[in-house]
Amino acid sequence: MKTNKYLKDALYHPVMRSLVCIIFAVAWNLLSAFLFLDFLPLNFGYYNTMVSNQGTNNFDVYMFWGWIPTILILVVGIFWASGLLGMIQEWMENL
Repeated sequence: MKTNKYLKDALYHPVMRSLVCIIFAVAWNLLSAFLFLDFLPLNFGYYNTMVSNQGTNNFDVYMFWGWIPTILILVVGIFWASGLLGMIQEWMENL
């Protein structure tokens, strides 16, 4: 049964963690596109006023709140899937 544990640690956990992060990143990207490009500009005048007063547009808001979190989710997902976050946590506990 040791083989199953090693297989689970080496293959199953990284693949599932990567899959969770990819699904979460794609969902965030699609949801933020709908939110910042479709829903908020059409339904809330305050949002349009606030965006235009800051000298920007809806696409810039989407780029900031859509793509930067997506990239951060994927980067953190790489560290989580590789096991580095667990190593950092153990290192911090041993300080």
